[in-house]
Amino acid sequence: MEPVAIALIRDSNTLFWQAVIESLENESRLFLHVTTTRDEVEQFLAADKSRLLIVEQDANNASVDVDYRVFTELHPDLAVVAIDATGLETFIRLKDLGKELLIKLVSAILTEKAGDNADGDDNKMPRSQVRHVGAADVIRLVPKSSLAGGASPILRQGLQWQKVCDWLDLCLHRCLPTDMGAGSSEVGVPGWAMSPAKARAILGCTLEHQDEEQLRSARRQLEHCLFSPTSTTLKEQLPALANIFQVFELDETEQKIFLLVFAAEIDGRYARVLGYLNDDLTRRRATPTLLPALLDDASLSAWKVREIIAGGSNLSRFQLIREDANDTLPASDAGLFIAQEISHYLLAGAEQAGDNPLNIELTLAAAPTASSNDDPADGNLNHRLSQWRTGLKAQKALPIMHLLGGDASADWLTDVCRQSGDNLVSLDIAALAESAWQNPEDAMYALVRTARLHQAIVLLKGFASLQAKHHEKMLRACLSILYPRIQRLAWVAEKPLPVREQPAIWYVERTPPAYADTKSRWRARAESQGICLADRDLGILATALKCNTPQMDAILGLARGAGGTLNAAAILEAARPFRQVSAPGSVRRIDASFTWNDIVLPAKVLHLLKVIPGHVRESGRVLDDWGYRSRMPYGHGVAALFSGPSGTGKTMAAQIIASELGVELFQVDLAKTISKYIGETEKNLDAVFDAADKAGAVLLFDEADALFGKRTEVRDAHDRYANVEVAYLLQRMEIYAGLAILTTNLRQNLDKAFMRRLRFVVDFPMPATREREAIWQASFPSTAPLGADVNFKFLARRLELSGGNIQQIAIRAAFSAAADNSSIEMHHIVHATRDELRKLGMNSEEKTLAEFIPDTRCAGL
Repeated sequence: MEPVAIALIRDSNTLFWQAVIESLENESRLFLHVTTTRDEVEQFLAADKSRLLIVEQDANNASVDVDYRVFTELHPDLAVVAIDATGLETFIRLKDLGKELLIKLVSAILTEKAGDNADGDDNKMPRSQVRHVGAADVIRLVPKSSLAGGASPILRQGLQWQKVCDWLDLCLHRCLPTDMGAGSSEVGVPGWAMSPAKARAILGCTLEHQDEEQLRSARRQLEHCLFSPTSTTLKEQLPALANIFQVFELDETEQKIFLLVFAAEIDGRYARVLGYLNDDLTRRRATPTLLPALLDDASLSAWKVREIIAGGSNLSRFQLIREDANDTLPASDAGLFIAQEISHYLLAGAEQAGDNPLNIELTLAAAPTASSNDDPADGNLNHRLSQWRTGLKAQKALPIMHLLGGDASADWLTDVCRQSGDNLVSLDIAALAESAWQNPEDAMYALVRTARLHQAIVLLKGFASLQAKHHEKMLRACLSILYPRIQRLAWVAEKPLPVREQPAIWYVERTPPAYADTKSRWRARAESQGICLADRDLGILATALKCNTPQMDAILGLARGAGGTLNAAAILEAARPFRQVSAPGSVRRIDASFTWNDIVLPAKVLHLLKVIPGHVRESGRVLDDWGYRSRMPYGHGVAALFSGPSGTGKTMAAQIIASELGVELFQVDLAKTISKYIGETEKNLDAVFDAADKAGAVLLFDEADALFGKRTEVRDAHDRYANVEVAYLLQRMEIYAGLAILTTNLRQNLDKAFMRRLRFVVDFPMPATREREAIWQASFPSTAPLGADVNFKFLARRLELSGGNIQQIAIRAAFSAAADNSSIEMHHIVHATRDELRKLGMNSEEKTLAEFIPDTRCAGL
């Protein structure tokens, strides 16, 4: 059989037309020519004598089909199919029938043409008529596979939505005029008015040929299929819609109202017909007045519908449907719309993020793994989550979970939920209070809808940052709106919140994981990646890194990918990105780069300093494996005091120790830490210690005598509070598990009670001649151009300066030599030295400096 030639002319290149063309081109029985111009069609028809022309018809332009009738005048044997593919309905109402149905449609037209010429008179073949294929037929033309990955869930699930669309067709068609009088056949004014015939055509011509009883029977069947509790249609074909009906506990009437209000979002046809029924094409939403007629329920009225939407139903309880606040018409005629979280859930999919003015953080549960939840520190939280799940199954009222702590506790719950199969929705309550939401109750309802859609736990955080003027209002909104509607509610705060109407509350606090458990987890995670670590390395990791199982896996993967020897040092280096935290404003972060070769100190002092990192690294093994923790009720961390004159290397030594441990150095600015307001100093210190604990950083308090000084005799309230501050600082130092270094120039000013709590006290003396010479040499890099007359031994012998002063002189001399475009010579160093001595107030040394320099260039100095 010779292939049938078909011409196809279309103006647009939509997904629909691409699918139609693909279907026809893949059919061996057809030969297809596609064009966008009439001239090409004329040439093709003349050359190939095509028997069928498929054209695109614009439903908004009635003259289009008249233009295409010209082809039938010129080609009497030509059949024409005009397809109206405009509007959203083309894409939503799709079935997986496509190619075969299109082929049948073509074959039927061709067969009919042949039958019309049964008498065999080729010269008297009757003129064809244009065949109009509207939305009711177009839905059958495109295979569902052509939409894979290219559209939203509704577009990808056209077949599943078909029953809902069929039911909506029947509801809307019932309200359209059926008489064919003059009033119903008027053309209408495009954009302003529409004829009933046009409205019926938009819904589809197939409904017009059925009598009232057939329509009612079809509607009853569809309603049983969609809304009957015993039907599984929605669960199988539209699980997202079924989930909405279930989690918000909507009855049959509420479900029908929901779909009629949502109709305008499903299909553009419905918005246009609703505009006709509202007698205003600009008002394309269902209204309380229109809904009773659409539902065909004599017991309903506009008032009853409003009561359902805004009264005591679940539609109202969760505010799933809202009236258009900008609508100036009476409430009974106000347009209705679905809450945006619900609409987006259906249109974009459950896992897609839509508009999020609340900045809600949705954490979807991961697939459980064999290593999930193996942190013993998570046991208490997992136990509470398990109790919640049991209560859900038993449909019991569940307590609120109060996580004691700050952001770390919120992160803890997030990590555990991610691995335990619980979705989590978190919201910063302080950010909400300061946002543009004038009515926090609306925001709370949006949070409720999001949480119930995903059957998620709600976590509220930010109470510590909440201003006092917002505290009571926001807490009241939480308890009045969230608590009755959310099955699992949690919040995080340092202290119990002032809840007046006391619901049941679980207080949950995370205890640090035991050293032995953490060490075992590191061993297991390393072995799972084929890494064999020494027991000592495992102990160092267990002490230095506080992280969960997924983080352990990521850190080990990074260390393995970096190559080289895999030991504790390499893994600690790979863990640096995971230890980055936001530090308070009173902390200066120092990425330590000095090594032991960069500092010059007496041998005894240097030996004592090198012992400190070992106390930090081996603390887990000594305290836990060897049992010393029971002998030390407090002070499990390491506290060290560096005392000595300025410039003797105290800060440099702190940087070297931090570099040795592979961590950052947090230098605390005491001016920003100490506050004259009662309670502020403690709050600032808490933030400093918490940040250092998260990052595993070394804490450095410069000039600590200003903060840890002697407690004064109590003469007034200020003295009493100052002593409270000191006592609080001592307590924080005792419970801090890391390394804290304090520096002071005046050791005698420190409180003796504090001195007893220090594990190390290191005195940094002024450097002797030999040390000064080494410092002078180290202050000039090997790449610096030194003159031949520079005499470091002479400088060390004649000038009793600290290392910090010598470093300043070296830098000043280097810049002076650069300005002279010469090497660094002795006279540059002398000039720089005299400037430094004047700065220090050492005038006598400065005046006598020149006589010790046997160089004529310096004689006039």
